[in-house]
Formats: sequence, structure tokens, C-alpha cells
Amino acid sequence: HFLHDRRVCWLFCGKVLRVIELKDELHVFLL
Repeated sequence: HFLHDRRVCWLFCGKVLRVIELKDELHVFLL
């Protein structure tokens, strides 16, 4: 189960980082 939890964490972290990158791109676009 540990590996499964780690995989879920990586997917979740990846989504969070992707959202942050999109926000940064929108911020730069608005500026």
C-alpha cells in the first residue's frame, strides 16, 4: 500500500504543480 499511496501523492502533487504553473502563466499574461 505504501507504493500505491506514494503514486497517488505524486499524481496529486503533479496536478497541484500544473495548476500553479497555469496560474503563473495567466498572471504573466495579465501583466
